[in-house]
Amino acid sequence: GPPSARALGLAPLRAHIRGELGQPEAVARAQADTRHYAKRQGTWLRTQLRPGPRIALKKPPPGTPGGGL
Repeated sequence: GPPSARALGLAPLRAHIRGELGQPEAVARAQADTRHYAKRQGTWLRTQLRPGPRIALKKPPPGTPGGGL
């Protein structure tokens, strides 16, 4: 089907409209689906990050923007 048919939360919403799920269960499933999707994104992102030199951030000197008084 079209990409919109795979939108997060749509399957539980459809099940609720058909009377297969109550509203609380449909909401809980949509929330769980969103959490699982976010977890998959985080897992994918970690595989994309390459090890390499890191930039150490220093505190700005006092009296400069972001530096305190």
